[in-house]
Amino acid sequence: MRGAAPLLAALLLAEAATGAVARAEEGCSYPIAVDGALTLPFGTLRTVAPAKGPEVFFFETYGRPLVIRGHRLERWSGDAWPSLPQWRPVVNTPSGRHFLVTGTGGRTTVLTRDAETGRYATLLTTPLSDVWVDEATGRIFARDGADLLEWTDGSWGPSALMNPGGDGVASFDPAFGRVRFLPALKAWMTMEGDRLWLRHEQAADWEKVGTVQTWRSRVRTTAPKLFEDKSSNLAVLVIDVGMLVFDVSGPRPEFLYQHMIRQGAVAQAGKGRVVVELLSPRQDAGWFETASPLRMVTRDGAWPVPGAVLPDPPSKPGSEVPRAATYRLQTLGDSVLIGGNGILHLFDGATLLDMPGLHALFPDKPPAVTATAQGTFLTGGAGVWLWTGGDAAEAVAAEDGTRPDSLIEGDSSLAFSRASETGTRLWISRDGRRLDEVPLPPETGALSLVALPGTGDFYADSDTGRRIVGLCDSPRQP
Repeated sequence: MRGAAPLLAALLLAEAATGAVARAEEGCSYPIAVDGALTLPFGTLRTVAPAKGPEVFFFETYGRPLVIRGHRLERWSGDAWPSLPQWRPVVNTPSGRHFLVTGTGGRTTVLTRDAETGRYATLLTTPLSDVWVDEATGRIFARDGADLLEWTDGSWGPSALMNPGGDGVASFDPAFGRVRFLPALKAWMTMEGDRLWLRHEQAADWEKVGTVQTWRSRVRTTAPKLFEDKSSNLAVLVIDVGMLVFDVSGPRPEFLYQHMIRQGAVAQAGKGRVVVELLSPRQDAGWFETASPLRMVTRDGAWPVPGAVLPDPPSKPGSEVPRAATYRLQTLGDSVLIGGNGILHLFDGATLLDMPGLHALFPDKPPAVTATAQGTFLTGGAGVWLWTGGDAAEAVAAEDGTRPDSLIEGDSSLAFSRASETGTRLWISRDGRRLDEVPLPPETGALSLVALPGTGDFYADSDTGRRIVGLCDSPRQP
C-alpha cells in the first residue's frame, strides 16, 4: 500500500502509547493499537477488501492475515492461513450469508461468517481444488473429474444438476465449466469452451444455447452480467463481449439473438431498457447502415437510441480490431447517463435528452456516478457534485468553501478528500451535505482509504501513519 512508514511497528506503538484522539468538530482520527503478541516486520501492510465482503484483511510482509477489531490490529481468528494470492472473493448470498473460499497446502477450506460475532469459522475442508459457492443460491459445488459434486448435510454427493445417463447413472460433461444460477432466466448456466448451456430450474437436462461471440482467442467467463428488462420481459446476459438476449415472458427462457459489444459498454435505465454500444455498427448493416453503434435492446433487435444522431469515429479501414468504448454508459437514477466523444446525454428508456447543465460542469469527460444511501454523486472535473435530478447538480463543499475531489462510501457515512501540493484534507459526512473535517498532519501526502464494514469508519493510510477515521459521535467508537 502507498505511503508505508519505514518503521511500522515503532510508528503504531508510538501512536497507541499517546492514547490521544485528535478531534475536530465532528471528525475524529484514532491511532491503530497493536496486539502485544504481534511483532510486525518492517515494510508495507497490504490490504485486501474482498469483493462485497464484510471484512477487510491486512497482510504482513509474509502474508499472515490480520484484521481490525475495534481500534486494534490483531490476528485473524480463522484457522486457514493462506498467502495473499490464494484469497478468493467473499460470496454474499440473498439470504445474508457470507462465504470465503481459501486454498493452502493442497487443500481447500470454505468458511462462513457468524452473523452475531462477525467472525469466520470453518464450514468444510477438502482436498478438492475446484470448489465454489453459487452467489444466487448459496449452494456449494466442486468438480471431481467428470463429476459435479454438491455439499449437503455435511458431506459431498452427486449434484442434482448432473444429467441422468442412459444407464441411470448421473453424469456431467467433463468439458463443462462451473455452474451458476441466473435468477432472471430461472436457469442454471455453464460454459463448454465458448459454448453456452442452460438448464431451466424445472428441466431434467442441459440444453445448448449457442456459441458466445468474442474477438479474443477464447471467451472470458469469469464474471457474466445479467440484466432484466421488466418492462419488456427481456433478459440480457453479457459474457465477455457477447450480449445474448432472451425472452422471459413464458415459462422458460427463449434465446432471441446475440451481438458483440465493446468492453463494459452496457448499462440499464432503472429496471427498463438496456443500452449497449455495439462492437461495430456493421454487425447489422442490413438494418442500419449508417447508424451509431449506441443501441437500446428490444425484442426485435438492438435498435439505435432515438432522439439524436451521435457521432461514431470510424474504425481503421479493413480492421475490426476492437478499441475502447466510444461512450461511457452509467446508470443514473432510472436513466442511463451517456457521455464521451464530446457529448453528455440522459436516456430515460424512450428519449435521449440533452444535458447542457451537466455538460457545462463536465466539459472534458463524463463524471463517475456513485449511488449511495445518501444520494447520487458525480465526481469529475474539479470536484464532487450531488445530483439533484435531471440536468441539475449542486457542488459538495466544506464550510470554508474547499471542494473535495474524491469520494468513498462506507456503511453509514461518506469520506471525502482533496489532495493538493500543500497536503491532503479529509472530511466525513453522514448525509453528503455537511462535511466534518478529520484532522491530519499538515504534511500528509497521498491518502489511501478503505471502508471498514459494519463500523461506519474508514482505515486511512498515508506517509504520516495509519489510523481509523470516522465521526466522533459514532456509537461504535470508544
